[in-house]
Amino acid sequence: MRYLLLLLIPVLPLLGQIEEDEFVVHLKAEHPISPVYIPAIQSSDQKLASLVRETLEYDFSTNGRCRIHSQTDTIDALIHRVNKQEAFNSDTWKHLSVEYVIKPVLTGKVLSTSLFCVKDGLLVRFKDVKLSDRTADNERSLHRLSDAIHEKMFGTPGIASTQILYAFHDGDEQWKSEIFLVDYNGKYPCSLTEENSYSISPVVVPNQHRIMYVCYKNGQPKIHQTGIGQSKGVPAIQLSGNQLLPTISPKGDMMAYICDASGRADLFIQNFDPEKGPVAKPIQLFSYPKSVQASPTFSPDGSKIAFVSDKGGNPQIYLIDLEKTAFGTNIPEVRQLINRTHESTSPAWSPDGKKLAYSAKTRGVRQIWIYDFESGKEFQLTKGPGHKENPAWAPNSLHLVYNTTSPTSELFVINLNQQTPVKITDGPGIKHYPYWAPVQ
Repeated sequence: MRYLLLLLIPVLPLLGQIEEDEFVVHLKAEHPISPVYIPAIQSSDQKLASLVRETLEYDFSTNGRCRIHSQTDTIDALIHRVNKQEAFNSDTWKHLSVEYVIKPVLTGKVLSTSLFCVKDGLLVRFKDVKLSDRTADNERSLHRLSDAIHEKMFGTPGIASTQILYAFHDGDEQWKSEIFLVDYNGKYPCSLTEENSYSISPVVVPNQHRIMYVCYKNGQPKIHQTGIGQSKGVPAIQLSGNQLLPTISPKGDMMAYICDASGRADLFIQNFDPEKGPVAKPIQLFSYPKSVQASPTFSPDGSKIAFVSDKGGNPQIYLIDLEKTAFGTNIPEVRQLINRTHESTSPAWSPDGKKLAYSAKTRGVRQIWIYDFESGKEFQLTKGPGHKENPAWAPNSLHLVYNTTSPTSELFVINLNQQTPVKITDGPGIKHYPYWAPVQ
């Protein structure tokens, strides 16, 4: 029944009518912002040189840890001095308020890159990158280089070589939507499915080149699974009723989803094998009279589930401790997690376990909020007109992707340090249900 989707997802936020006044508390920066200098690249192939610099500049200006220092010919002349002790003198760069210098040198189509860490005076040389005539391949090679430089700078992997799954509805046919994959900056989208049906809510199976998603091709919405590179999925769960909003624990040992097999939209859970998929019988984890459950998300260690329920009248986010639950014997105790905001939906647990992102109505507009588990406080991340929904975390627990629903449905990326949304998609069609994953 296609209309159940309309009940569970778009209509759920409308069940309550209480609106919360906007009260913006800015998040403290997770990390200090480091000034980075990238010079103009001297090359006979200016098109390729511009691509290299523009890609590196984008990666480091949006990584949540850096800002790009203004490029000038005078500073460039300093970098290109033959005497390295003069070119990479810590006192000189400290005077310029630069913490890192990235020096790309393009010889033909071979890119040599050095990183100068001003604080400790360390000069690091990276493995040469061989570029080609294919722009997409070159950009992805440069993203991998950016991630390698990021890890040398900060000791943690970057996200420039990650990708994002989402559902794309072109608008021509009401019930036709496919699962797409796009680079983290919104470039080079490609369709992963060819179901010729309505496919939504993609998730990645951890450490596997497979995805799970909801598809309507057999009439009812059912959870399907398929491998990356295959265009058709097969049903994953042998359970009657409509199945929606799947999520898999980060360890890949459990799966949660919503199903109305018992007559109403309830929260189900079952064991999951990363290679085989769902195993054993599903368990009805939470049900409540005359209420709708939605949007489960696991804690990183798999010990808890946050989900949405309107059991109290308005949709709110609740928490279940799985370690204290005797599966199949009783309805587990739940704790309301979000207290200040009303109509809270679409929770997403950060990979480091410290935060929960969600969408909440704020003065009539749905905004992305953050709940901090350590402080127990809630913070508004986005602002301005247009509804924002379905936040999903990057692997670094610093960036989020979400979709807007008005005036257009597009994907945006934001990070907790800089908090300026970056629009990564544009054009006709509906892009929604993003899922950030390191799919290559």
